[in-house]
Amino acid sequence: MMGRRLEYEVKTSVRLNMSNPQHVKINDVIQNLDPKIFKSKNQFIIDAIQFYIDNYGKETFVIKKKEKRGLNISGQKILMTLRKKSLKQQPMRLGKRS
Repeated sequence: MMGRRLEYEVKTSVRLNMSNPQHVKINDVIQNLDPKIFKSKNQFIIDAIQFYIDNYGKETFVIKKKEKRGLNISGQKILMTLRKKSLKQQPMRLGKRS
């Protein structure tokens, strides 16, 4: 019997391509997280995404409801936007959670 999925859980998966150096780097960090700093891979990913939302604003990443139909923003376009903005700002490092 498989584990029962909780009604309040939402599952999202990430596909990493090991022939892409960026994906290899991300996989290496995720697989080798220091458990003294991050208790779970899931929380590390959530903290990283929260960092981007807090520092760049939700509106940078979310399509306005009016524009949502028929609009597809590629991951490449999002990355280009992030890179441009990150050049203007000093990146903060994720710290130890208390």
